[in-house]
Amino acid sequence: MIHFLLTPDAPSAMKLRRSLAESGALSGVIAGTWPELMAQAEGCVVLPPTVTDWEEKLNMGVWNVPGAFWRRSLEAVLAEEKKSITALIGSHLAMLLEAAGTAGRIEGVDRLSANPRLQKRVEDLAALHEAMGHALPPALHSIDRILKASPERTIRRMRIYHDEGWLSTGPWQDALMGHLNGSAGEVEDPQLRKALEKSVEGSQAPSGSSLKVMQEQLFTLPSGGKAILDGSLQWLRVRDGVQEMEVAAGMMQEAVRSTTGMQYADMALLLPSDISYSHAAREVFTAAGIPLSGLRDAYETRDLGGEAVLNLLYCLEDVPPAVSMASLLSSPLMPWSTVEGNRLAQDAIAIDMRNTLKLLEAQSKEAHRMLELVTGGPADADHLKARMEEFAGLLDEAEELKSHRERAGHLCTAIAAELAAELAAELAAGAGPVKWQELRDIVQITPQAAPALPEPTREGVAVFYEGQEPWRTVRQLYAAGCSAGHFPEAASASIIFTDEELEELKAATGMDMERAAVRGERNRKRFRRQLTSATEAAVFLVPGRDAQGKSLAPSSSITFAEALFETGNDRGLVLTLENSLEYNMAGGLPEKPGKEGVPPRELVPEDLDFKKNLLETGMQKDGTLKPESPSRLDTLLVSPLAWLFERLDIKAREWAPEKLDPLKMGTVAHAVFEHLFTPEGIAGAEGIRNLLPELYDNAVKKTCPFLLRREWTVERENLMQGILKASLEWSEILEAMQARVVETEISLEGTLSGVPIHGNADLLLKLDDNRMLVVDYKKSSSGSREKRMNAGWDLQAELYRTMIETGGPEKEKKVSGEAAEVLARFKSAGEIGTLYYLMNDQTALAGTKGWFNSVSGLNELGTATSNAAWGKIQEQLEALKNGLVTMNTTEDEKAFEKIGITPYAIKNNPLVRLFMHNETTPTEKETVNE
Repeated sequence: MIHFLLTPDAPSAMKLRRSLAESGALSGVIAGTWPELMAQAEGCVVLPPTVTDWEEKLNMGVWNVPGAFWRRSLEAVLAEEKKSITALIGSHLAMLLEAAGTAGRIEGVDRLSANPRLQKRVEDLAALHEAMGHALPPALHSIDRILKASPERTIRRMRIYHDEGWLSTGPWQDALMGHLNGSAGEVEDPQLRKALEKSVEGSQAPSGSSLKVMQEQLFTLPSGGKAILDGSLQWLRVRDGVQEMEVAAGMMQEAVRSTTGMQYADMALLLPSDISYSHAAREVFTAAGIPLSGLRDAYETRDLGGEAVLNLLYCLEDVPPAVSMASLLSSPLMPWSTVEGNRLAQDAIAIDMRNTLKLLEAQSKEAHRMLELVTGGPADADHLKARMEEFAGLLDEAEELKSHRERAGHLCTAIAAELAAELAAELAAGAGPVKWQELRDIVQITPQAAPALPEPTREGVAVFYEGQEPWRTVRQLYAAGCSAGHFPEAASASIIFTDEELEELKAATGMDMERAAVRGERNRKRFRRQLTSATEAAVFLVPGRDAQGKSLAPSSSITFAEALFETGNDRGLVLTLENSLEYNMAGGLPEKPGKEGVPPRELVPEDLDFKKNLLETGMQKDGTLKPESPSRLDTLLVSPLAWLFERLDIKAREWAPEKLDPLKMGTVAHAVFEHLFTPEGIAGAEGIRNLLPELYDNAVKKTCPFLLRREWTVERENLMQGILKASLEWSEILEAMQARVVETEISLEGTLSGVPIHGNADLLLKLDDNRMLVVDYKKSSSGSREKRMNAGWDLQAELYRTMIETGGPEKEKKVSGEAAEVLARFKSAGEIGTLYYLMNDQTALAGTKGWFNSVSGLNELGTATSNAAWGKIQEQLEALKNGLVTMNTTEDEKAFEKIGITPYAIKNNPLVRLFMHNETTPTEKETVNE
């Protein structure tokens, strides 16, 4: 006969076992978790071997439910994502079956007609269960086998001791416990029931203490007035997680030093599940000489071999993802140094990867061969097999990487064997494409499990974790990481059902799937039980920032605590230790050293004076000034500091997947327009429709090859349709203007205030012998540009006109004779106008007045579109010549956006924000006055 005392988790089981052992010798008594109960229950019954085929049936079943709510998502994603969606559907089906009870059927769906969305989703899950042959998930299948076993198969009996207030169970668990208890043959042992209840019992803090009040009343509405806060509770705000550990260690040392009989074993550290806290605790407490018991700080070991082979397969397809290439190049298994790997990876993120990545000459022959193999372009089955056979032999031969190298070798051998089979089949059936996804499926990334941790000991500070029960009673508790989403732990909600829908489901069918609100309440109760582990005091450490420096909001439990206590001061519950006055108000802290601390240096934004010509920074090889481009002068207009950072190549170098941003879309669109509207002729509607697909494909291959991957199909098609629409409208506008193309993508140069400038004008249009237009294409809408031009703050097109007037073609040999002749004449005679064509809403905005008579889609905005910007940019250039850099202000972004300028120079460089003045900007004052 087994007496099984059921606990929520391993720490609570350990606590209960210790309590039972201290009460005397016992036989046939087990304290454990539900999985341990199932193992014992299966051992009580003789059952034939069985293998559940839930996963196999689920993977087939999700495709056999016509019109299911998950079907379109499943069809639209890659194979790797299909697994995630299937797992999500399977987990919700399992939860629904668990809520449905031991009948193992989803019934009563017709009673959900009041909510068609809910009914549809439950119907689809029920249909999936039917398509799976009413299979049960493994956990329920095990229970079902025991419940259906005939009495003669029972070889041992069990009685279960369960406290609903400690561990909530569902109908299947209740049925199994009822079944086992019904056939136990012995009544409950009152001593065991008492031991279980003792483990769940509440506060042991002194009556009337603040700790007692919080343990009993947190998350409730207080019946009377607020209690006076005493020294048994404290909330301390510190910098971040590392400083939390430093403060906790210091307070524990002080407690041992100043409190008679206090030992480290009398204290506990309550941590969030985030492993970074465990690592910070290990580092700080080891340095302080404080032993810890129950700390979980071991990482899983990465599957370096699997990662390398998987990334290699991605890199050998037609268009390798940039992050896959960067990850492979920086892998510890590569036959080059970490520094060289990081350099190559950074280059792979920043530039086109094909035939551009270079190793330093000093690298080994194996290293150069590896780079050739990785960047050698797409491979057919035969070449891919050869590369897989060679890859593992080129990896780093360091002894500590041996297991990872062998793992990569095994995977490469398996993939080569699969390719060999494909090649053999092709000889009979004809060559076919490489089945890349099937090859990637061979590589299942399997991190090595974290090494086993030693069992907690009675000595040292006990470490509890947020998602688990406390495993012993202590005198003092230190809770770290009391920020939003922790203490209590945030409850996750269902992705498929809302809490309201689950309430409807329960009311209509009786199926009680766990709701986020229920999980939240369970987490609050666990937090209160964690608090009851302390008998004398509790300290809550509140981090101000996370590891990346991002500000953190405090835990919601602090708001509830504020409803319970009166502090007697106007500072609230939380004391900030960086404030000297509040530091002195806190209790239990070690004495400050005699030397006064030095406050952190305050960042005071001040305009910079370098006392030298900043335009001479980064001179060209021939000693001349580096020419400024329209985009760089646009940056200068918004932020001189951003211009300086750009000039010095100071920018964030981040790893990120490819994205189709406005810049890339504009590059593709420009490449298409360049070949549709040329000096040889302007394509009409029919010509555009015939030429555009090929032009678009060529532009994508050259500038954004990642768009060719399957997952970018929708974006690729949408971009092409947008360019088609814009080109058709532009063709009509050009015809209505009776314009003739002089040159496309022409490089111009000139001077502005004695500073060399250059840039590529998208299009030069000649209207008649006396008028010419400089055209700039923009892959955006006209709203902001029109606002900017009307405010007089436009700049870029005006710069091209200035280049024509003060210079001319930058590369005369690449300009046609006619274009050179036209530019030479308009340099001193005739009128030069400016025009933007905004592709997103097919609108042309001209900086002219009276040039056109009612051209559909074209708006003339007058000749003052650049007046304000022109004066400002010359002022900024003079300041740079004198070595002056003016800082931005906190109001600049709003001011610029008000006049139609999107301040990318500020948004894209976080350093600019660090040095902002808190005052109104001249730009805003001028705009407001206007």
